[in-house]
Amino acid sequence: MLEETQRMLLFPSLMDEQAGWHRMQETARWLYQFWGLSGMRLC
Repeated sequence: MLEETQRMLLFPSLMDEQAGWHRMQETARWLYQFWGLSGMRLC
């Protein structure tokens, strides 16, 4: 995640749309896993 952020900061204009989509997918997957684990604890 950190490497992706550094790469995006170093090359902001290089495939910006694709990088943004990739970051969104990574964030969505992290949120899904985090919410899933929290839900398992609550139930």
